[in-house]
Amino acid sequence: MGMADIKVKRLVDFMVKGDEASSWNLISQLDMDKNSISYSEDVLAKVMLLVGELWEMNELTVQMSMWPQICAVF
Repeated sequence: MGMADIKVKRLVDFMVKGDEASSWNLISQLDMDKNSISYSEDVLAKVMLLVGELWEMNELTVQMSMWPQICAVF
């Protein structure tokens, strides 16, 4: 598992917990030296893919009441 994959996993953990401050902090670290299109494709797409995979495997449940917290990160 590469460093980028570890950071993606950490970002998912922060987002699922609703930890907006830590999420934005990690996003700002990941965003260094990247333009916004590259960043979205490289990081945020992987984050959302991992969230979907965890949800499909029933390792993650997303309550409707948590959506505002998760979406606020974006």
